[in-house]
Amino acid sequence: MKTNTLCSFLLSGALFVLFPAPSVTAQTLAYDATVDFSVTKGNPNGVWSYGWMPSGFGPLNLFTTALNPGNGNPQWAGWYYDNSPTIWRNLGPLAYGVPTGWLSLHPGPGQEPAVLRWTAPTSGSVKLEGQFLPGDGGTMQVAVRLNGQPWWSDSDAGTFALHTNVQAGATIDFAVYGGYWYGNTPLAVTISIPALRLDLARDGTTNIVTFTPPAEGTYVLQFTDSLAPPIPWTDLSTNSLAADQFFRFVHSPASSLGFYRCRRD
Repeated sequence: MKTNTLCSFLLSGALFVLFPAPSVTAQTLAYDATVDFSVTKGNPNGVWSYGWMPSGFGPLNLFTTALNPGNGNPQWAGWYYDNSPTIWRNLGPLAYGVPTGWLSLHPGPGQEPAVLRWTAPTSGSVKLEGQFLPGDGGTMQVAVRLNGQPWWSDSDAGTFALHTNVQAGATIDFAVYGGYWYGNTPLAVTISIPALRLDLARDGTTNIVTFTPPAEGTYVLQFTDSLAPPIPWTDLSTNSLAADQFFRFVHSPASSLGFYRCRRD
């Protein structure tokens, strides 16, 4: 079975003008829905989008009303009198079954799902870890959906640890639905794209890209001059390599600024 695994971090060629042959240990791309939550950075907010869907799921409708941006609990509010459907963060004491610091999703009055969406900024191997808490007194349905299809679900609460390979632009939705009354449901989730090692060197206007694969396989070296999602990766070279086999590639991009990654197919 073909897999698609991200095997390096994104590094700018421009960084190496002063460092002719650096050896860099890559870091994991990581996203935390709670830490990243904001009502002042727009919607979408980077990889995160906040919205609701019709009952039974469907297109995502983005929230446009932001409440309490600098005072109180920040909230993306819906159209109903109580601001549902909604996504908000509790910065005060325990309220409506939501612990301090947690995000909460509340469905709409017609059981419309409240949806937190993550959009993959790049292709790679993605790991999710998270938890829905029971929250307020109502029993809601909770789910994780991949590209609009069911992936994981539970009743009222549950813990999930999921892994898959995604293409840039793929969506992962975290939804609370199937009820309305007393529907506040806390959610915490982190998403990571693991990365390994990539060694880069710069020789004048030529980028010399080197890496040593951790395992036997087919590796695709890619380049982009923009990290604006969806990232426009260009394949430079495809190679079948043995474990620990050294690889070297010379690339002369048109732009002085470039980003590289190695993807394992």
